Amino acid sequence: MDRAMLDKVLKGATTKSEKIRRLHEIGMKPAEIADHLGIIYQFAYNVIAAAEAKKASVEVSEDGEFSGLTIDQAKRGLALRFGVPLDAIEIVIRA
Repeated sequence: MDRAMLDKVLKGATTKSEKIRRLHEIGMKPAEIADHLGIIYQFAYNVIAAAEAKKASVEVSEDGEFSGLTIDQAKRGLALRFGVPLDAIEIVIRA
């Protein structure tokens, strides 16, 4: 990605964690993000893992019942669990 696009993506981001999340959302891998921001890989990985875990969290109804997962939550949870990119997860529903 060119520098101008990355600058546009990062515009307004005030923390390194926010920058990491934004760069990850456009498809950059943790190593690329760490290199671009001049940080260690583990920091980038941890921020991404925490963000993915939050997105994959399960909702529980007021009566304490499990309300199920959306397809997006399931994909994010599987990607996080198996350490693969989100686009590597494919869910097929057969009726």
